[in-house]
Amino acid sequence: MARNQVTVVIHLEDIADGTAVLAATFTPDAATPPLHLYSMDLPEGGAGIATRLALKPGGPAEATGPLAADRTPHDLEGLSVYPDGPVTLRLPIRLPDGAAGTTVAVSAVVSYMACTATDCRIPVRNKAIDVALPAHPRLGAAPAAAVDPEQIRAVVREELAAEREALATEVAERAGRAIAERLAQPPGIAFQHPRTIADADAAIREAHAKGRSAILDFTGASCTVCQRMARTVLRDPRAIAAWNAQSAIEIDTDRYAELAGWQTSRFKSQNRPLYVRIDADGGEQRWSEVFLPADDAVMQRFLAWSAGGAGADVALSGGIAGFLLLAIAGGLFTLVMPCT
Repeated sequence: MARNQVTVVIHLEDIADGTAVLAATFTPDAATPPLHLYSMDLPEGGAGIATRLALKPGGPAEATGPLAADRTPHDLEGLSVYPDGPVTLRLPIRLPDGAAGTTVAVSAVVSYMACTATDCRIPVRNKAIDVALPAHPRLGAAPAAAVDPEQIRAVVREELAAEREALATEVAERAGRAIAERLAQPPGIAFQHPRTIADADAAIREAHAKGRSAILDFTGASCTVCQRMARTVLRDPRAIAAWNAQSAIEIDTDRYAELAGWQTSRFKSQNRPLYVRIDADGGEQRWSEVFLPADDAVMQRFLAWSAGGAGADVALSGGIAGFLLLAIAGGLFTLVMPCT
């Protein structure tokens, strides 16, 4: 599978007595600067996307041990990342039951996101890949003891009730912290937050009807570089004033897959951060250069771009060119085992 500038190859290793190791090699495309992947141990819900391999729950095969990586991660600005280049994850599994010499279709599930030091690609989350595993014939196992269904239901109800209570407490605490943090911040850019392509198009038309340019901010919580720009450049009073003089539209390609696809198809880019100014006459100017407000020369160019000047799209190598490569290779799977 090749998607979002990473090729994933899945194969089996160490097949013995009904067990095996499911291995997935994640290879980022060649890029300058080079692409890296995030550690499999990266927590959910924050910046970055953990590189993961799993079997779809409830399938005919199951994991029998923990996931392991062949490379040691290191710290990069507070996040655990693998060295530039490929990484292989290995998952011990029990092979599915079946007649000798046959195969059984199972779904492997992968997640990842490739980034450079200056930008990130659109993440791939829980992508299922069909894999044909060799079946293992098993002799009859001892029948399970009878269990009262009502006892099972009672245990499930108790566990769900406990989970709901714990989750409600956690959500309330997180919401309280988020509200306090938001209230402590000075007023910022007045973003619109479309959820669909239709919403985004409507926001662009509304901006043009007001005689303003639309500034699209392609971003997401997983994009570490996007968040750095959001905390620094986009919190600068000069940038806030410049963007509020136009119509700022946040395109969250993490939360909304339709908008991620729109970035790839409409704007021929997978890179984030990507800022696109669309003027009322249909002209477009892009900015993807990452910097800090202390760099006054670049900041002045950024402000001039925001007001209608020329852009600075330093990500073309992973944008249009990367899109053309994706268009050629995106539908191809590198098969070591039968996959679709």
